[in-house]
Amino acid sequence: MTLNATKSHDSSADDKAALACPLLVEWSEEDQVFIGSCPGITGPCCHGSDRRDVLRQLVLIASDWLEDEEEIAAAVG
Repeated sequence: MTLNATKSHDSSADDKAALACPLLVEWSEEDQVFIGSCPGITGPCCHGSDRRDVLRQLVLIASDWLEDEEEIAAAVG
């Protein structure tokens, strides 16, 4: 499963918050790719042949998720 961040994204406090979360990039022998996940936020959500690219994808995904959570919390009050 691949999830790509579709929002326009600027490196900011959102990325720093995402980096405070556990970000896992693990090699899958079965799939022959690196798989990224962020426990507590999302399960396996991105993959690729380059560990750094998967980590970049993962930071964007976690940042976007945290940003969405903040927006939802603000809307709920």
